[in-house]
Amino acid sequence: PTPTPAIKDGQTAVVSGNSYKVISASAGTIRFTKAGNKKSVTVPATVKIKGKSLAVTEIGTKAFTGKKIKTVTVGKNVKKIAPKAFKGSKATKLLIKTKKLTTKGVKKSLSGSKIKTIKIKVGKKSINKKYVKKYKKYFTKKNAGKKVTVNRVGGGD
Repeated sequence: PTPTPAIKDGQTAVVSGNSYKVISASAGTIRFTKAGNKKSVTVPATVKIKGKSLAVTEIGTKAFTGKKIKTVTVGKNVKKIAPKAFKGSKATKLLIKTKKLTTKGVKKSLSGSKIKTIKIKVGKKSINKKYVKKYKKYFTKKNAGKKVTVNRVGGGD
């Protein structure tokens, strides 16, 4: 059998209709670069390329420009959402399952977007509540580029 070709930094791949770019093959990290054009898009926690599992840690600029996209789910390994990631997107809802975002990691990420609601689902109710508080400080108009409502999945407070 021929050996599996190695994964290289900067290499691109399409998995289940979404496009990705390898950030670091050695660290096993990959960037989500372009969503497939369907109603609901999920940025997975990991992606398998050539039999190797890579953690999806970033979302690229203009990753969600598809006309049909309404809801975007962010996987648990994402640390950074690029500026203008949702520019030109029709998406109005964002579901966040990662605990790894920072103020810097979401800077200008919602500029030019139609997103109105961000829902947080990172774990148990009490943990979700904590992250709602935290993420409300990150996704401000000043930082993320758009005024949005941040709350947890499963109703109001």
